[in-house]
Amino acid sequence: MKVRFLCLAALACLAPSLRAAPLNDSQREFFESRIRPILAQECYECHSEATKARGGLLLDSRPGWEKGGDSGPALVPGKPDDSLLIRSIAHEIEDLQMPKNGAQLEPQILEDFRTWITMGAPDPRDAAPSSGELEKDTDWKAISARRAQWWSFLPVQKPPVPEVAGVTHPVDRFIRDRLAKEDLTPTDRADP
Repeated sequence: MKVRFLCLAALACLAPSLRAAPLNDSQREFFESRIRPILAQECYECHSEATKARGGLLLDSRPGWEKGGDSGPALVPGKPDDSLLIRSIAHEIEDLQMPKNGAQLEPQILEDFRTWITMGAPDPRDAAPSSGELEKDTDWKAISARRAQWWSFLPVQKPPVPEVAGVTHPVDRFIRDRLAKEDLTPTDRADP
């Protein structure tokens, strides 16, 4: 009896340390602005408690991805290269390419997920969203608002043309400026 009581007391003392560490403002902002919208738009259809859990994986809450799915852990916080989620959204695994019916995610999105996992995968979602929250995250209005931020829908901007000695055409100036920043030199002119 005493041993059982001591074990329970020890677990009660350890329980707060077993919970996820509190998020700081920058971690929360990064997750809410770069990770959660992509999960809602691209993953909840197949990996949500309210819809279905394909492969046994839920991505609509931290406990869902912490548990993992039929193929094992979805991700390893701090280790993007060991994370199945990264490998599947990067289309590195032939029969486990996600999103299942969509194109591969943009390189910046993949980089955001790598950054998030490197940060330790901070996630404020302690439980799956309610049906109202899920609808709000996945309805056309929310998706449209996120897509309105794509570069192709933003107003065209006219950046200042870099000053490069001996180069007159603006396009060539941008090219030469970038080559200089990358410590590269242009090749010789090609023969006609």
